[in-house]
Amino acid sequence: MPGEAPLAGCAGSVPSFEKLMLLPAQETFGMAKRDALPQYCLDCEVRFACHGECPKNRFTATPDGEPGLNYLCAGYRRFSTTWTGRCG
Repeated sequence: MPGEAPLAGCAGSVPSFEKLMLLPAQETFGMAKRDALPQYCLDCEVRFACHGECPKNRFTATPDGEPGLNYLCAGYRRFSTTWTGRCG
């Protein structure tokens, strides 16, 4: 009804994308995503392709034993090195 507050979960009650993007929790998540990358990722020549991927998928160890490697890393590396070699 007109004048009533929107129900939770309805489009009218959802904050704008800009407001969500500027929330402190979002900034903390973004910084943690970047800062928690293992050195193996930081040194990777194809990091531009995945940036370490989603933190929920970082549950394997690097070849050096450092935790936090994306379990799809080998596939991303293989695809990205093949792809970049053909586009260069």
